Amino acid sequence: YNKVFSYCLGIVGALSIIFVILITSVEVVVYSDSYFQKEYSKYNITDNTKISQEDLMYVTNEMMDYLVDKRENLDNIVVKINDVNKEFFNEREKAHMVDVKFLFVKAMELRIICIVIALITIITALWKNNNLYNYIKSIRRTVISFFILITVLAGIISTNF
Repeated sequence: YNKVFSYCLGIVGALSIIFVILITSVEVVVYSDSYFQKEYSKYNITDNTKISQEDLMYVTNEMMDYLVDKRENLDNIVVKINDVNKEFFNEREKAHMVDVKFLFVKAMELRIICIVIALITIITALWKNNNLYNYIKSIRRTVISFFILITVLAGIISTNF
């Protein structure tokens, strides 16, 4: 019974840690100005939209502020397009960003929940001292299985496209 419990504890802990790492890595990329600058350059966005790189970065920073509740809405974000000052986001885009913000906020909440779950599983494994070895073994197996599954799924998906 103790061995099964520690394995289950390890699986829950490993999945929680995986979600924390996944959500954090996405957040790090999304909040990196250099990422957006590279993407804007790569796809020639300034030429295609007739918006300067500075204005694009301004819009990006305002949008990121909105996603983390530093900004109430996306109103009055004005940029120069073809030498004319215009509001960047239309009503449809603003409505879409409400959904994006909801998902973003929920992902941040999920990360906090997963951190708490991971800490609880670690504390429980330490408390049940004799189960620590099985707990760590279970975490290792879960993480390896997860990455094998992701690799297989990526291979299947890439062959279908």
